[in-house]
Amino acid sequence: MSAYNPTDIRAQARRKQDGEGLDRAKRQELSDDINWLMADARGRRLMRQWLAFCGVDQTSFTGDSKTFFREGARNVGLMLKAQVVEHAMDGYFAMLREHAEDAKADAALRALTSRDGA
Repeated sequence: MSAYNPTDIRAQARRKQDGEGLDRAKRQELSDDINWLMADARGRRLMRQWLAFCGVDQTSFTGDSKTFFREGARNVGLMLKAQVVEHAMDGYFAMLREHAEDAKADAALRALTSRDGA
């Protein structure tokens, strides 16, 4: 038989306080993990690839049942993006800067190779 007593208000308050301490520790651990990932260019590149794969910055509408699948993937990506923005805003902005720099370098390389091949 359980020792739980629904009329013991003090015990309920202690359990709630213990649970809040665990929640706080888990939130801090998540924040530390995300900051660790976004502190390195490799982690930012990986996050950028995950967000692109999830279609965060694209429409998910297809006009058929594929929309539901894409919307599910996009939902996962939006959750990842929200966590990164909440816990590692500087890393998020660094990721955007690096993506813009990579896009410029890719465009310059394409322009150079298209001139050479013509």
